[in-house]
Amino acid sequence: MSSPGGQHGPVSGFGESARASGPGKEAKARRLGQVFTPDPVADLMASLCIGDPEAVVFDPCIGEGALLLAAGRRLAALGNAEWHRQVRGLEVDPKALAVGRRRLAEAADVEPEAIRLTRGDFLELPPPSLGMPEGRLLDLELGGPAGESAVCDVALMNPPYTRQERLALETKARGGALSRRAGLHAHFWMHLARFVRPGGWLGAITPSTWLSAEYGRELRAFLLKHFRIRFVIGFERDVFPDATVEACVTILEKRVGCTGADATLPVRFLSLSAGAGWLPAASEAARRESDGGGPGYRVRVVPQV
Repeated sequence: MSSPGGQHGPVSGFGESARASGPGKEAKARRLGQVFTPDPVADLMASLCIGDPEAVVFDPCIGEGALLLAAGRRLAALGNAEWHRQVRGLEVDPKALAVGRRRLAEAADVEPEAIRLTRGDFLELPPPSLGMPEGRLLDLELGGPAGESAVCDVALMNPPYTRQERLALETKARGGALSRRAGLHAHFWMHLARFVRPGGWLGAITPSTWLSAEYGRELRAFLLKHFRIRFVIGFERDVFPDATVEACVTILEKRVGCTGADATLPVRFLSLSAGAGWLPAASEAARRESDGGGPGYRVRVVPQV
C-alpha cells in the first residue's frame, strides 16, 4: 500500500505559521512545553497521512491550529469543500484554543461555533476501548458510541516537549507504561495510538531522542507492534527555532489484524534540505528500495525491526 502522499499531488500554498511571540507568551509556551508547528512541516505531514477527502482528522493538542489548518488544506485539495466537518481537536490552553478556533473558522469561512474543538487534557481522555462514559466521545464528535476501538482515520500531533524532570509521576502514568525518564510527548504517542483506527495514519513531530535514548526502548517496541513505520524525517536546518532539542517527523500506518515488525516493508529515514520541495522529495524517496538521494533529500532504507 502506498502512502497517501504518493497517491495524490502536493498541497499548494503555505499560510502563516502559528508562532509564540512576546515575552509573556514565550514564557507560557516554555512552561507548557509548546513548540508551534511551521506551516511547511504541517503541510508535509498532512499530505503524507491524508489520502481520503472524507477522512476524520484529530489533533489531541492543537496549539494554535497549524496541523488542523494543514489538514483542511489537504482535504480541500482532495475535493472536500466542507473540510471543517472532518477535523477535530483538543487543547489544554484556552487562549491557544481560541486562536485555533478563530483561524480554522476564518480558513473555512464558517462561524467559530462550527469548528469542532474542545478544551481539555488529552491524557485525561479515556480511550474508547476502555469503556468511555456515554457521550464523552460524542461531545468531541470524534466517533461512535463508547467502546469502539478507534475514532479517527488520521491523527496529527505536535505534543508538548516538556522534560521528564518537570512532570509529575501521576501525570505521566496516564499515557501508558513507559520509563520514568520519558518526556510527556512519549505518553501522548502511546495514548493517541488507541484513538486511530486500524489502517489509519498517525503523523507526529517529536524530539528525535526516542530513536536512541534508553527511555525510547518501550516506545519503539510499542510502535513496531502496532504500526508500520513509514518515514522518520529530519531536516538539514533548524525548522523549530523555539525547541531546545532536535525534532523529527514520524509517519506511521496502524496495522490491520497483525502484530510484530514487517521485514518486507522498510522504514525510510529521510533527511530534507532547506528550500527543497519536501513533498516531491518524500514521494520520490518512498519509491526507493535502497539508500540514496536526489534533489533536496537523502534517504536510508532499513528493515522494520
